[in-house]
Amino acid sequence: MCGVSVDMSKNPLRGRYPGLPQVQRLQIHTSQDLKRGSIPQLEKLPGELKEAMRVVAQVLPFRVNRYVVEELIDWGKVPEDPLFQLTFPQPGMLAPEDFESVARLLRQNAAVTEL
Repeated sequence: MCGVSVDMSKNPLRGRYPGLPQVQRLQIHTSQDLKRGSIPQLEKLPGELKEAMRVVAQVLPFRVNRYVVEELIDWGKVPEDPLFQLTFPQPGMLAPEDFESVARLLRQNAAVTEL
């Protein structure tokens, strides 16, 4: 499923404040989730954009929580949606020669140490 999840149901304030709303589990997506395809909203994106995100995520850190993915990004406007651009790895975040170098290594199934 997701890279990291935290059980928020064990909130110590729940017993003291009965009106406290039910919270969902915190789920964090990482670059591993880009590889696994475990972010359903990304399935509708073109393959080349998904591949570019995986390339950039090899160099720059990537983490996003479920709330951002499900509530804040307007998936009907992706890839132009500003929150999508700020949150998910974008091809322009690397110099073209660095992007191509990492992409080539990924196509060759290079070891992580080579990346």
